[in-house]
Amino acid sequence: ADRTNGNSNIPTCSFCGRRADEIGAQIITGPNGSAICPDCVIRCMEILGLDTYRLDDVPEASGFGKNKLK
Repeated sequence: ADRTNGNSNIPTCSFCGRRADEIGAQIITGPNGSAICPDCVIRCMEILGLDTYRLDDVPEASGFGKNKLK
């Protein structure tokens, strides 16, 4: 899926629809064309009940545990 929103190669968040140039931050893109902005990452962590400042809370099996982010 094209997540550039028709604007050259500017990534667009798959969750909120904002472009990287609108939010002034880098958007993380996945291998399948999905993309997520930092604000949506924080919202997802809040929904999951995770403390955004403690990677110890992230299960290692998720692939995003603290050892994966070093």
